[in-house]
Amino acid sequence: MSTAVSENETEPEPEPTSDIEPETDAPKKKAKKGKGSGGVRIPDDWPWEEAKKLFEDPDVIPADEVEVGCRTFFAFISHMIPQLEWKNPDVDGLVQFLVTEKGFK
Repeated sequence: MSTAVSENETEPEPEPTSDIEPETDAPKKKAKKGKGSGGVRIPDDWPWEEAKKLFEDPDVIPADEVEVGCRTFFAFISHMIPQLEWKNPDVDGLVQFLVTEKGFK
């Protein structure tokens, strides 16, 4: 039994190995560009001039004032934040938890 293929014969194409549909020659939809292509419409009476001014001349606080403001804020709430106390770790408890209970080696 010979498996050689002569020049006139063609080998059959292999079956696709994935569930993805092969590409077709169908035309692809082109993305719309320009005004009105999105799903959001701006109302005619929307005050866009005022919104533009917010970006051009934003009402901001200088950085040096913000730092002072943060310090003041944290000084105000510092009594509400629990303080951490560092102690030596419970080595036997850690080994018991990690190795025995969780399977670490």
